[in-house]
Amino acid sequence: MGPELTSTYAIATDRSFWPLASAHLVAASPYMLATHDRNLDIDCRDIAVLRYAPTTTDSVETQFAIYDHVLRLGAGVGATAGVAQSISMKAMATPGELQSRAVAAVNKKRKRGLGGDSTAEEQVTKKIAAWHTLNFFSLSKERRWAIICSVRIAYKETAKAELMLLRKMDEAKAARLKASREEEITKHANRSLKYFKLAAVIVVASIAALASLVALHAGSPKKLVADLCQQIRLRKHVFGVPASELPCIGAKPGATDFSEAERLRKAFELIVAKPLPAKPPPPTPYPVRAAAAAPSELATQLDMSHMSDVSRAWRELIAVLDGGAIFKAPKRKRKKSAVPAGPSRQKKAKAKAPTPAELALQGEDFEEDGIDWRVLSVRWHEGMGKVVVWYYDIEEADATGVTEKHMDDAIESGDSYDCLEFSSVPEIKDWLKVAGKTS
Repeated sequence: MGPELTSTYAIATDRSFWPLASAHLVAASPYMLATHDRNLDIDCRDIAVLRYAPTTTDSVETQFAIYDHVLRLGAGVGATAGVAQSISMKAMATPGELQSRAVAAVNKKRKRGLGGDSTAEEQVTKKIAAWHTLNFFSLSKERRWAIICSVRIAYKETAKAELMLLRKMDEAKAARLKASREEEITKHANRSLKYFKLAAVIVVASIAALASLVALHAGSPKKLVADLCQQIRLRKHVFGVPASELPCIGAKPGATDFSEAERLRKAFELIVAKPLPAKPPPPTPYPVRAAAAAPSELATQLDMSHMSDVSRAWRELIAVLDGGAIFKAPKRKRKKSAVPAGPSRQKKAKAKAPTPAELALQGEDFEEDGIDWRVLSVRWHEGMGKVVVWYYDIEEADATGVTEKHMDDAIESGDSYDCLEFSSVPEIKDWLKVAGKTS
């Protein structure tokens, strides 16, 4: 509730005002309930989830019919809404049309017992007078002609230019929706592939198993760190253990392999002492849409067909994975550090230092697209003309032996690594908020 409604509600429910408010509710409730029941759709009465659905009026259906008709002409939403509103207000109806519509409306009301004490002729006259206020033909002939001439003169400069702009906006929106859909499909594929890859890892779930793993890599702390990190990912992505209950992946700057291995070993002594939770079902390799609230027979058939296609694709994926072929779905394409070629006509933004709040993002971990990321640094980007956040894929950096020093040097020299990317500060904050790292 807004502040005005909140204060009004507080006054109405105050003990001293309650006798007045309750008396008003008692007197008004029969009429309120009658209005509520009258506005319910009787066709949805037997459908549990739509029991209180409002009735669909002829006026609403008329508006949708107008939208269907005008959109076939390639008009924008603004023009369509204007035409629908003008027809609804009877703005362009002729005097004869107003008369016939008023008679039909009054007769319909009187059949339902809503005519009142006045005669049918008086009600028709009153309705025509109300419509006449908004009617174009209520203006004088000279005034109407002046408006028509003005519209003709400005048509090319306004209507056609606006139409082209609206078409460009619609095309851009369609491209964004397509890119968003492709990104969602890639994200589901990444999560599914990561799940099956990690599900094949043997779980270290006891002190004895942990001791065996430590003894196996007694002379190679780096390999021990890699295996323990896999155990963290296994618990997070396969068993659904919250990230807050697991140690951070990846060493902080200045840590040695030995100190990192000791940190993870001590953390796992506490982790393996607790039983693993029940394994949740695996993620779907393809986005599955939710079923309709009140599906028709055709919708049910289409939904079953869609689920059958998803199940078949899943079986094919499992067959590939059972054959020993592990692969990665492509990451989402992000902007790299390269500056677009060619001279820029825009004035370059003045470089500025990151704020303390932006610098506080350094070292934060988050998950996005089924990948564990870590913020490397926050700095000014000359090509983008703003402060950006550099972050890297922790697993890929460990696998390829790329250190944070290597990535810092690459940023300074204009080079890059496959595991290194950057995004805007608001986007990183959104991902950290989803991960529960920021408020």
